Amino acid sequence: MSQRPGVPDHAAPEYETVAASAVEPKTKAATVAGAGSAAIITPAVILAVDELFYGGGPIDVPLPYVGVIGLFVTGVCTFVAGYYARHVQRD
Repeated sequence: MSQRPGVPDHAAPEYETVAASAVEPKTKAATVAGAGSAAIITPAVILAVDELFYGGGPIDVPLPYVGVIGLFVTGVCTFVAGYYARHVQRD
């Protein structure tokens, strides 16, 4: 038995306007920063670590270090972008 007649129990939420369903700027900024850092910044940091500590050439950074570097860089970029993005004023 559904909680409201005529509406399935797991129906998508109904929005009055498009603006009510819009994604907040902080979420958008953090998502873009996470994806961008994973695609661009993380490989650059791994390359810099390889040049500094492993003598350059083919990438010789051990896989666990690559994972930790990726986790750290992506987390920091996501947090910073979400922190500095415009806040939505709620009434």
